[in-house]
Amino acid sequence: KLDGADFLLTGTGNTKGEVELTATVSNGKLHNILRLFKNSLMTEKYSKLVKDIAATSGNMDVKINLKGKIDNYEDETFLSRLTPSGNFNFKNNNITLNNKISVKNLKGELDFGQKQYGDFEFKLNNSKVNAKFSSKDGLDKIISGNNIDIESLISSEKFEFSDIISELSKVEQYNFLKSLSNIDFYTKFNIKSQGLISINNFDLSKLKNKGYILGLNSEKNKNIKFKSGIIKLNNENLFFDNFILNALDGNLQIKGTINKFLNNHPNPDIIVNLNNINLKALENLNSKIKLNDGTIKTGKIEVKGDNIKLNSISMNYQSMPVFINANLRDI
Repeated sequence: KLDGADFLLTGTGNTKGEVELTATVSNGKLHNILRLFKNSLMTEKYSKLVKDIAATSGNMDVKINLKGKIDNYEDETFLSRLTPSGNFNFKNNNITLNNKISVKNLKGELDFGQKQYGDFEFKLNNSKVNAKFSSKDGLDKIISGNNIDIESLISSEKFEFSDIISELSKVEQYNFLKSLSNIDFYTKFNIKSQGLISINNFDLSKLKNKGYILGLNSEKNKNIKFKSGIIKLNNENLFFDNFILNALDGNLQIKGTINKFLNNHPNPDIIVNLNNINLKALENLNSKIKLNDGTIKTGKIEVKGDNIKLNSISMNYQSMPVFINANLRDI
């Protein structure tokens, strides 16, 4: 037994110094396994791969194979010179990162060694997500901080917008997103990615992306309902193809592109057509907004780079007719 889990260690060696060991843990507690992974001579140099995990729960199965050649069997550090490979089998685990973002009900397998492969299912709050990834680069190249070539697929059949907002808002730099937590909107998405990435510089903007985001309607949709259209993802660019929402008691039609949306300074070129928008209903999306009664009958908002243009906004505000044309620069 190892911390209450079934543990089996087998191995072979010969006079040439060729060694192969296999350690198997069945139904072990994830936090105990991670502690061993961080502190064991077998895997100590790979501990940076799990350094951002703050808390865990649940059990898992682990199989680790260590293979290599040593000069002296009496050297107590010989384990650190063996090359590991193996498999992690997650069993409905919960994981919280140092930045407080967490996933629940993690199931699936991770194969690691000379090649890496993972196939997972998990929940982000209440939304179920499926994710796969693979890389032909080995563990040593990963921990060195060099770029590795990775392919991934992430998808969800029903994802609630507020779930990602509530998780991201836990991160200090994204606290401002809490103001959007009342937005009820569901999507279906499928995104494939491929490219070079490093654990020292996890820059998603370097990946080649391809996929789509569709709006869904649900009985929980209170503030926003999907009407038609699609959002297409191509590398760093989001394309809004006649994306129409029923929102704020009226309609929003979004057309255009957000270029380099994964960049620190995205470049939008978007037109939002407005029809019968109830300004008072904005309070349902953000409790900090306080407005008097008013309705935008027609008009459009054009966003291009750092500039916003209010174009032919025709509205009633507190029973007064208002017509607006305006340019806001360097927002």
